[in-house]
Amino acid sequence: MNISSHDYFSNGVRNENLSKDLVEKYNRIRIKTISHNCYPVLTLKHLSLLTETDYFFLRRVVSGKQFAYHRIEHLKADGTVRNLYSPILDLKIVQRWILDFILSSVENSSSSYAYENGKSIFDAAEKHIGNKWMLKIDLRNFFDSIDEISIYKIFNELGYSEILSFEFSRLCTIRRKRTGDLNIPSKLPYAPRNPGHLPQGAPTSGQLANIFLKNFDKEIELFSINNDLIYTRYSDDLIFSSNKIITGNKASIIINKVSTEALKLGLEINSRKTILIPPGKHKKVLGLIVDSHGVHVPKKYVSDLKWHIRQSDLYGVLEYSQQRGFQSPEGFINFINGNLSFIKAPNPVLYNSLKRRWSNIIQKYRISQGIFY
Repeated sequence: MNISSHDYFSNGVRNENLSKDLVEKYNRIRIKTISHNCYPVLTLKHLSLLTETDYFFLRRVVSGKQFAYHRIEHLKADGTVRNLYSPILDLKIVQRWILDFILSSVENSSSSYAYENGKSIFDAAEKHIGNKWMLKIDLRNFFDSIDEISIYKIFNELGYSEILSFEFSRLCTIRRKRTGDLNIPSKLPYAPRNPGHLPQGAPTSGQLANIFLKNFDKEIELFSINNDLIYTRYSDDLIFSSNKIITGNKASIIINKVSTEALKLGLEINSRKTILIPPGKHKKVLGLIVDSHGVHVPKKYVSDLKWHIRQSDLYGVLEYSQQRGFQSPEGFINFINGNLSFIKAPNPVLYNSLKRRWSNIIQKYRISQGIFY
């Protein structure tokens, strides 16, 4: 049942004899959210009707009585494992709805390239083609550092009520282990808990992070224009490049500017990943090689991917994923799919060839396991 805010509101007025003040409040919410091109949602119950999910399930998630995520291990290029948190189906449906009908209407900065339709790693790398100097900066513990309070403010500024903004923030975050209290709004039908943070792996997290960093990006964009720099941000990876010399002193100025603006948001630079690359050195942007001729996939990346696919065909997905230390075959499948997506834009011919072979391997695996979807 996909019920509009007008119908939901009208039914509520008729059936519950809402006070004049409450009627005016809901009307203000509808007007303000629509002005931001966001779908007007009035209450958590209304959200449950729009998404066709159980209202009491949403209440349990918001109250912290139900943990609604699966942990997935993602093997990074350096061999370490990153924990991703994928919401269970009902919460994923709700988060996807929030992304499609609310968050996607918010325009991001022109320098942001992650988690956006029509933009990719390749597009970000392409911006730096031909530039001789490059400075790479990484933001430490990115998603973990964007907390529930910040997410609450995003929804509230889009026009949603205090209570619903609070509920949205709970639905889009995962609890973190630290002290502190949200404190807003002042009267809540929920017990207090430590604030959560954005879970890496949820449909809403990337766009919420982009919105959170929108003013940061604008400030860094202006700074870059004034200093003859090209600036791109892909999630927590910031790249600056120029054909003019980036001296050690100028690099320090850039780093200090980024650090100052990041600290305003409670974010920190990862100094171990801050790298100045002079002319003559290989320049990698988000794993892609950038030079005066274009954007290329590193040869080792391609050879490693071919090896994984070949071994999966030889031993089977289940056995090979265990050999590689994955806790589940699905985690390994996601790893290969991510690697394939990485080469799609810079080398579509190779992508299509490897994708066909990988799809055949996956089909054999699913049939062997009795998985039909």
